[in-house]
Amino acid sequence: SPAMFSVIADAANNLVRVSYGTPVAGPMTFDIFSVEGSLLATHTVKGQGNATWAWPAGDRNGRLLIVRATSASGTQAKRVVLP
Repeated sequence: SPAMFSVIADAANNLVRVSYGTPVAGPMTFDIFSVEGSLLATHTVKGQGNATWAWPAGDRNGRLLIVRATSASGTQAKRVVLP
């Protein structure tokens, strides 16, 4: 089965919430990019089939971000707009 990947802008807490689930064990890496392509943050979770990460968005209100998840199941990317 394919990986489950969700990205939510949590306006109340000024966070980007990322969750990812895959049937394949192994490390997962989350990368957050600006729309211009700058890497803003990266986070790796080792050895689990499911992972969550809450990233503090700082003063990036109104910005479009790209969140990429990479695991043994492959790579997926999603866009999120911060309110």
